[in-house]
Amino acid sequence: MIKKKEFWISFLKKAALTVANIYLFYPIIEIFVPLNEFESPLMFHYFLIASSLIALLLPFWFIWLPLQISVILFTFQQYFPLSESGWDWVRTNYTLLSETFSNFMAGGSNIFPTNLALLLMLLFISLATYLLINHRKPSWAILTSLVYLMILHVFTDYDFFAYVVQILGVSLVLLGVTQIPTDKGWRTAAKAFFVASIFGGLITWFSFWSTENLTEQQQWVENNSRKLQKNLDDRGVFDFVDFYRSGEGLQQLGYGEDDRSLGGPVQQNFDPAFVAYSDTSHYWRISTKTTYNGSGWNFADFSYLISIDYLTKSTLPSETSSEIIIERDEDFHYFPYTYQLIDTQIDNGYFAVKIPSLDLEYQNDDEQTMIPTSYTLTIADIGIGESLLRNAPEIEEELLEAEELQVPNSVPLRVWELAAEITEGSNTVYDRVLAIENYLRSEAGLRYSMREASFVPEGEDYVDHFLFESKVGYCDNFSTAMVILARMNGIPARWAKGFNGGTQQTNEEGNTFYEITNANAHSWPEIYFPEVGWVPFEPTPAYQQSLANFVTPDDGTEEETPVADEESLLTADEEDEIVPDAEAESAQVPETRPDTDASHVNDTADTGWPKRFVGILLGMGVIIGVLTHRKWYASVIELFIQNPSFSLRTKTKLVLSLFGIGYKKRKQETLRQYFEEVTKAIPMHKNNILAFVQVIEKLLYAPADEKIVEDAEVRKILLNMVTAFKDLQAIQKKSSF
Repeated sequence: MIKKKEFWISFLKKAALTVANIYLFYPIIEIFVPLNEFESPLMFHYFLIASSLIALLLPFWFIWLPLQISVILFTFQQYFPLSESGWDWVRTNYTLLSETFSNFMAGGSNIFPTNLALLLMLLFISLATYLLINHRKPSWAILTSLVYLMILHVFTDYDFFAYVVQILGVSLVLLGVTQIPTDKGWRTAAKAFFVASIFGGLITWFSFWSTENLTEQQQWVENNSRKLQKNLDDRGVFDFVDFYRSGEGLQQLGYGEDDRSLGGPVQQNFDPAFVAYSDTSHYWRISTKTTYNGSGWNFADFSYLISIDYLTKSTLPSETSSEIIIERDEDFHYFPYTYQLIDTQIDNGYFAVKIPSLDLEYQNDDEQTMIPTSYTLTIADIGIGESLLRNAPEIEEELLEAEELQVPNSVPLRVWELAAEITEGSNTVYDRVLAIENYLRSEAGLRYSMREASFVPEGEDYVDHFLFESKVGYCDNFSTAMVILARMNGIPARWAKGFNGGTQQTNEEGNTFYEITNANAHSWPEIYFPEVGWVPFEPTPAYQQSLANFVTPDDGTEEETPVADEESLLTADEEDEIVPDAEAESAQVPETRPDTDASHVNDTADTGWPKRFVGILLGMGVIIGVLTHRKWYASVIELFIQNPSFSLRTKTKLVLSLFGIGYKKRKQETLRQYFEEVTKAIPMHKNNILAFVQVIEKLLYAPADEKIVEDAEVRKILLNMVTAFKDLQAIQKKSSF
């Protein structure tokens, strides 16, 4: 009877650990899935529950292991499906994993591949779950979960404090449950469980409460730790964190004007753009472009301003309308608007439309007047009947030379062949457009990722590289591809850019509004339908259909309201409506660096798995080294320089961070100016320092065919720089006495 009682107490103890294990990893999954740009965490949660139950019910490792491997492979297949099955699927995935890891280690990507990240997370949860439930060892799961969240908290722009506290509370309960005795009877076990739960809950509550109510105590800790903070700053710890936190080398998300060269990974940017007071979500257009150059979209060769009627006349009167108030951030200089526009109102002035980009531009008679940050849009509460699009006539032959049909001669033949293959059997313009959209969204095997999008090799076409080589991209890739594929089918199309709907909020008065940040920057195609006009489509898988508030299904109740052709509005009798634009002919649009803005993105949170997984692991070791002994840190850098697995770019960054420990670079200094100052302290290393600077300059700025490669001589330069750092260290140490 006693043994039976102990068995049931032990089993219930394991069951409690199973439940706690699910609660422990739940927030990890909720963070990991969107940060790595997977569509849904549901399958991951099923994996967690299944793994916990397998560990509970099948404690013997020789039974648990093969079953758990099967669950891992099944879950992995759900997120990375392939056409193969069985052992062919395993071999193909092994090859893909090996290739992506080799490419990452060789410096071909700054971002840790999501397929490897997923596999590592599945393995980690499996091992931690088994050790916790069957061996009563919670330390592995607790420490690694907390370390993962702390790394994300430090190296990304997101606040994970609430998740850290939640995991801390569950961890305390876990530690208490593992200590529950199984041989002391039900009463003792119940008391122990009750105490552990109450204690964990109180600690969690106090942690949340103290952050809001113990501000004076927090200030006291901060004031009395300034000496430690200064010491860490002098040792370069904060510089190291800022270096990796910034995602150096990645493009920043946000709206930008220069789209002539698209491609490459991007990181999130949640700087505010504007707020829209509206009951429904809309796509916010800012401009359009028509000339594709094989790498991106060119600026228009000319521009002029015309009356806002150019846009509002394209929407026929409606029985009902809605007003949308736009409040722009003071640092946001554009005027977003949406479809079905009827009227606009802005204080002390009016809007004109810039042709051909369709930007709104503020106009007034007083040059001294400040541009208002708020304005109002009036839109029609109507949609276009789907049958109107389906029955739209074919494009007339005389329009086939239009700019909206332009495709460069450099686009490879296989893209033309694919365009014909996609629309084969489609009878109408609308059917062909839907076929292209569906192909890009789901049928082509293309994957949405901001972090793994590759730069286009020199000489290759942007669309061709995306469709046939990388097959990974974000909105710019999908939207540009749809425009080109539509044009190849004789369908006029153009590239629109602006912002997606944003995040819905409610203010204290109960009014609904949408908060739009640079993370909502987006691009999409617009397709021209005769007798209808320009209609937006959405080929990017991560986004909802842009037609949701624009095209209505034909259920017999909706009135079909055509949108007039914008080009047909430019007639001779409208010349009087043209507004002079003194700057349009002479002023050039300020060019922005490709790495500082782009029209991209996803409205999900984050930069995912830490931006450089290997860099993070190195960084943890480096920080420990910095806090313990600088000489040891330099020796670690020497080992990495001699390791062929790391790219030359990574090695040079490590050397730079090494010097940053004791000789901080001022923001206004160039690299050469910085090392000129360093040379004054160690003049005997002048020649090698100059050689190192030249290596970096060639690495960053040389043409693709002249890029520097790592050889014995370059490796010697890097190692000599470590020696120079040690000499600099010795000199600084002597001068401190």
